Amino acid sequence: MRSRRSVIRNLVGGAAVLSLAVGSRASPAKAGSGGWGGPGGGGPGGGWGGPGRDHDPHDPGDHWGHCFLRGTRISTPTGDISIESLKIGDPILTISGDVQPTRWIGRMSFRRQQGESWGKGVAPIRISKSAIADGVPHTDVLLSPAHMLLLDGYLVPCGQLVNGITIRQERMSSETQLDYFHIELASHDVLFAEGLPAETLMGDARRMEFDNYREYELLYPTQTHVSPLPFAPILSLNGGREELRSRMRSAFAPFVDRREPFDVARDRLEERAEEMRLG
Repeated sequence: MRSRRSVIRNLVGGAAVLSLAVGSRASPAKAGSGGWGGPGGGGPGGGWGGPGRDHDPHDPGDHWGHCFLRGTRISTPTGDISIESLKIGDPILTISGDVQPTRWIGRMSFRRQQGESWGKGVAPIRISKSAIADGVPHTDVLLSPAHMLLLDGYLVPCGQLVNGITIRQERMSSETQLDYFHIELASHDVLFAEGLPAETLMGDARRMEFDNYREYELLYPTQTHVSPLPFAPILSLNGGREELRSRMRSAFAPFVDRREPFDVARDRLEERAEEMRLG
């Protein structure tokens, strides 16, 4: 049976989601405020819901990245290489064990003025060493909130797994520029970023969000925007109501377990985080 601490955590998380929903109706959030879930990053119920509306590419608080932060090391047949050092054609190790050549590398940079805050869609999610399993990842890794991980056979946006302990959103208050990179292979796949299974770029209209999209057009002038099949089924909560329902399912699971796959995966990571915190 799941611990009493888990039940309390999910009830608190659900209350936090409900509080955010009520507060947002009473006073809409200011642009760039980000809706942070507390000092040091959001905890359960932090309110990250994914890119669900139009965004302004010139506003650092109103844009969604889908990438790896500069410095993230990607597994290749010759070892881990920083993503910004990779080139088109370089071989990438995938979760199937196959080696795939890099088809394209998208780049996306965000800047902010002193005194501004990074928006929730831009500030990276830190996934701590061994947050997923022992040695996974093998060191801390920073990803954009919308970036999906392969978890229990599903693709899940890492921003929806924030627990405030092993997975948290960083304020990056000392940085005035964030550089993200993404890798496209022949098809949507899963590679290893610091040992963490994470998605490659899904080759569709999302390429147009990258700063160097013109480069792609020159490389592949006859390429059309076709929505490919994702590598695995995608699990994602669409807004606060779904998050609240998810938390309630988890809170009552010791009595009647009606959790869905997303709930189970998130609960497992949160329970692991508590165990790691308590040592």
